[in-house]
Amino acid sequence: MSQELSLEQEFELQAFDQRIQELSEAESKELLGDLYKHNMVQANVFRALLKDAWGIDQDLKQALEAR
Repeated sequence: MSQELSLEQEFELQAFDQRIQELSEAESKELLGDLYKHNMVQANVFRALLKDAWGIDQDLKQALEAR
């Protein structure tokens, strides 16, 4: 798995860096909070996808449904 950015991603990052230079401190803090929340949501989505793909929690779901 490559952890390097594609050329397009490098360009997007550079454009983002330029845009954030113009933000006020309050805007920067709000953006940072939004990005942190987005990362948390993304991690939850990845976990759910992996659980589904690997069949994790299937036995637990069946046990709960049997009650």
